[in-house]
Amino acid sequence: ERDEVEPVVNENIAVVDTFCADSQCVSLTMCVHFNEGQKSFTIHTGTKYVEHAKSIVFEKEMVMLSSVKPISAQVLVLTPQSDVSNQPFTGLHALVKNGLMPYISEVLEVEQTQDFTNVRGLKHLLRELELSLLQLQQNIHIPKINLSPHPAVKELIEMAHKQGREPSTQDYEHMVE
Repeated sequence: ERDEVEPVVNENIAVVDTFCADSQCVSLTMCVHFNEGQKSFTIHTGTKYVEHAKSIVFEKEMVMLSSVKPISAQVLVLTPQSDVSNQPFTGLHALVKNGLMPYISEVLEVEQTQDFTNVRGLKHLLRELELSLLQLQQNIHIPKINLSPHPAVKELIEMAHKQGREPSTQDYEHMVE
C-alpha cells in the first residue's frame, strides 16, 4: 500500500512546490473526493472546479511567497463549498453576498474615498454579480416558443409574395372594423 501512496504524495508535493516558487502560478486548488465511503484528494495548480468534491483554493496575493512574512499575510484561502446537490453557485452566491459585498462596503466607508462614481459603479456590479449567481442557482429553463400566424394573415402574406411585393398594413385594412 505504501508503494501506491508514495508516487501520489510526491506528485502533490511537486504541485505545492510549483505554487510556492513559480511566479506564473498564482493559485492552488485542493480537492477532497468521496467515493463509496473512501476519501482521496488531489491538488491542482490554478483555480479548479471538480464535481462531487469539496475544494479549498489558495490564492497568492504576491508573485512569490516570502519566508519573512507569515503565510496568512500572503495567501488568501477560499472554500467555495456547494450544497448537498452539488450546485457550486450556492457557495459563490453566499461568498459574494455575505462576505465580499459587506467587506468592500466597510473598506469604502473606512477609506472614505472621494471617487463616488467608481464606488457606485463597483457596488452596482457586485449587486449584479450577486443577482446573477442567485439566478444560476434557480436553474430556470425558458422554453422556445414557436408562434404561428393566423391563417387569414398567413394568406395575405403569401398573396403579397406571389405579387412580388412585401406585405403592408394596407393589406389588412379590410380585416379591421
